[in-house]
Amino acid sequence: MEEKSGFRYRSFFWPIVLIGVGVFWLLGNLGVLPENYLWTLFRLWPLALIVIGLDIMIGRHSPVIGALIGLGAIALVLVLVFAGPSLGWAPPEMELITERFTESIGNATSARVNLDLDIGRTTLDALSDPNTLIDAEITYVGEINFDVRGDTQKTISISHRASQFDFGDWFWTTDTDRDRTWWDISLSPEIPLTLNINGSIGQSIIDLSKLQIEDLDIDGDVGDFQITLPAMEKAYNVDINGGVGTFEVILERGAAVNMTIDGDVGEFVIDVPADAAVRLDADVDIGNVNVPSSFVRLSGGDDLVGESGLWETPGFDDAEVKIVIVFNGGVGDLTVR
Repeated sequence: MEEKSGFRYRSFFWPIVLIGVGVFWLLGNLGVLPENYLWTLFRLWPLALIVIGLDIMIGRHSPVIGALIGLGAIALVLVLVFAGPSLGWAPPEMELITERFTESIGNATSARVNLDLDIGRTTLDALSDPNTLIDAEITYVGEINFDVRGDTQKTISISHRASQFDFGDWFWTTDTDRDRTWWDISLSPEIPLTLNINGSIGQSIIDLSKLQIEDLDIDGDVGDFQITLPAMEKAYNVDINGGVGTFEVILERGAAVNMTIDGDVGEFVIDVPADAAVRLDADVDIGNVNVPSSFVRLSGGDDLVGESGLWETPGFDDAEVKIVIVFNGGVGDLTVR
């Protein structure tokens, strides 16, 4: 005798919760929700455990009950978010600190500079004082670690250590608050530099055109980067790990660079001199590769999704100064112009 399969209710709880999260995200982007509403949501995280427990106990026995639990939870959270300011729910006050960090060249003939950036705006350029190796003015929340080691070969490291409210300090702040933090850094053009930059969240303008760069390593996070690379007497290596945002790389006339780029999410734009000898080996998962009409395509072109291939400028093999770009992209276009 054939057994009848049992009927199982499908709860509407999770679909309604997902719709509610989408509504909150939309209202937040439109500026409808109160300032620092994310801080209020963070305070309410134990409520999520209660609501999920209710759905497990009683919501899964009936789609109607599951729907009511989901709707009730979204409505309650929405009410508490708007009531949060009147209830005194606010993120901890942040004290902005501005400090200046300097180090003289002394006996240094070369230097390694490690920058672990914080959230906010970053600018980096060349110093005019020939006796100073680094001059950094930083406005921040938390603590800054400034470490100098070595004599003839110096290593300078600047890193940020957040306060006890690490996550809350920044996730709950407004764009206006974030605009008040910055890193303004100037480095010496007098000696060769190895530069390691770990990005954070915000815009970074890195102008290295007047510096002596031996090796450059940039690890992006969330934000836009504009990087200007110098022309040196010999070729140097550049490694860029993209994050989420737009990268623009500008090469000065006469630059000889071996550049490796691992893209993530965002557009990459590489500006090369008009008469430069360039080889581009690119592979983009989702996006296009755009090159000047003078570039000759040597391989690729049969991709169903994304684009990959090898391009060269005419006479590349015979050129004395070369730019070699290896690009492994994620989501976003690569444009060489």
